[in-house]
Amino acid sequence: MAKVRDIKVLKRIAIQTFNKWIRERDKNKGCISCGGGVHNAGHFYHGHIYSALQFNEVNVQGQCVHCNLSKAGNEKGFRQGLIRLL
Repeated sequence: MAKVRDIKVLKRIAIQTFNKWIRERDKNKGCISCGGGVHNAGHFYHGHIYSALQFNEVNVQGQCVHCNLSKAGNEKGFRQGLIRLL
C-alpha cells in the first residue's frame, strides 16, 4: 500500500510536469488574460478547490505572473480569453 507521503510527492511531480507542459504549449500564444508573456499556468477554476479540474487542459492556460499572482488570476480577462479560445 502506498504511503500518503509518496502520494503527495507523486501529485506534486504531476502538477509540476503538467504546468510545465501548459507553459510550453502556450508560450507563443501569450497570457490568456492580457496577451503578455507566459510564465505561469493559471487555473480558471482553482485546482485546490476543484480537484477534478486540476489537470483539465481548457481550465489551465498560460498566464503572465502579473495576472496570475498580482491580479489573483485576472478572472475577467481569463473568461474573455476562454471565450475567444473556444
